[in-house]
Amino acid sequence: MTINTLGAMTLGQLLDDPDAYDWRATIFAPSLPVAQLSWETEVLVIPFEELPPDDPPEAVERGVTEFATMHQLQEIISALKLHGVPAATTDQRLAALRYYREHDAFISREQLG
Repeated sequence: MTINTLGAMTLGQLLDDPDAYDWRATIFAPSLPVAQLSWETEVLVIPFEELPPDDPPEAVERGVTEFATMHQLQEIISALKLHGVPAATTDQRLAALRYYREHDAFISREQLG
């Protein structure tokens, strides 16, 4: 169920509650090194129903590329809970996302520090 409106937002807004968004949506973000991803990074979330076969015009205008699916982001946060971090801090959520982008794997509790 989609609770929040999709469109332009910050990565921080998205990481605060990824379950509030439709799992089928696609996230577009600037092509940045993983270490430069921050809470202020502007992202664009496009619902599945509105995703064209080519790059969406909004993404081209903003200079962003496909970053992840909402389902992937939701799984990254769910993995934190499964690894014993039920109330992950904002920094832990961002660290988990960065780790996933770098290693194509979920971060463990021990790796969070």
